[in-house]
Amino acid sequence: MLPLLQHLSASAAASLITSTVEAALLAISVAICLRLIPDLSATVRSILWTAVFLVAAALPFLTPTASGSPSTSTATPIALSIDWAIGIAAFWAALSLFRIAQLLRSAVHLNGVARRSELIISDAASHAPIATSTEIDIPCVAGFFAPRILIPTSLYAALPPSELAQIITHEQAHLNRFDHWTNLLQKLLIALYPIHPVLLWIERRLCIERELACDDAVLRQTGARKQYALCLTNLAENGLARRGFTLALRAWERQSELTRRVLRILEVPTRQLRPTQSAAVVATLLAALTTGATTLAHTPQFISFSTPEAPQSLHESLRAPSIAELHRDGWDVNSHPATFTPTTKPTMVNTSMELPTKPKKSLTKLKPTKKHSTPITQAALRQTQPQQWIMLTTFQSTEAPAHYHQAIFQISDATYAAVPTQAGWLIIEL
Repeated sequence: MLPLLQHLSASAAASLITSTVEAALLAISVAICLRLIPDLSATVRSILWTAVFLVAAALPFLTPTASGSPSTSTATPIALSIDWAIGIAAFWAALSLFRIAQLLRSAVHLNGVARRSELIISDAASHAPIATSTEIDIPCVAGFFAPRILIPTSLYAALPPSELAQIITHEQAHLNRFDHWTNLLQKLLIALYPIHPVLLWIERRLCIERELACDDAVLRQTGARKQYALCLTNLAENGLARRGFTLALRAWERQSELTRRVLRILEVPTRQLRPTQSAAVVATLLAALTTGATTLAHTPQFISFSTPEAPQSLHESLRAPSIAELHRDGWDVNSHPATFTPTTKPTMVNTSMELPTKPKKSLTKLKPTKKHSTPITQAALRQTQPQQWIMLTTFQSTEAPAHYHQAIFQISDATYAAVPTQAGWLIIEL
């Protein structure tokens, strides 16, 4: 059980860290491209950030993990202890469970608010049903299959009809864009990756572009920029007053999201790209995003987690590696079955031996004639030559016979016999 837990923790932690770096590269590249093309509408930017968000969430599954296949990369990953992987995986799992429980609680609460709300308009053809509730502070959309627009009861009574119509138009734009479904997908992925900083940053950018796209929809329908900016300001005052805050716009403080929206609405509208140009830009950036994600997904991990190896014994260190271990280390080894058939027949062995050019002098010089040369004499002469080296040109393993055969030599016409002594050879005439 423990080895399996260590393997899963190491794979999850390494994939998360590697995919975070890869997602950061993709997000930075897309952000630079969008900065270089300022004429893109908020709708186009929201589409691109949605694609980046989905690709970043899929990168941990596309990143290669440690397996038995040999790696083609020469880079050595950073090795960390398996304890780090277990700690990261445990913190990830705990925070993910907390986020999922929080998301379920929020969904149940919003569903209960929608059921307890008071329906005001239910038969409008241009927008979803409208209801008021005392349990919310800002307008929102509740429900997925039968959504309705919820408006705070106090806000519904305080706002003039023109501003109320603008709020309804804004919320209906979310429904027309299916933002309630994409927002659900966002929250689920964020709950699964609660410690993915790049994914959290992309989700933030996506939410901003979504609100700006709905603001553009309101301005296209009404054309009243100042009135809509005033409506957002009144909406913020109504919601923030209950929390004890004031809506202060100060140059030395960081502008809030609502402040940027109001300033963007009041600015002179800039020229935007035509639909065909926007479609070409979206297609190009999506193709580049797909290519970049595919390339990054095939890059090896730059970090690995492993357990410290125990010292091996002498027998284990001298053991020859198996075929599976050679494959794991990247060697291309092919094994074929082999058979061995023993034979009892003797096999001639071809050898070569280098002899000295000048033999050693002996006490008795032997000058045998060809006529009186015998095998014993030739063997005796060969033993006087010092052997330098022997090279085997062929070798074949044979099985020795189970019994010995007596060798009988018949010598004819022998007139001399050679006997080795300490001083040389003694020649005896027969």
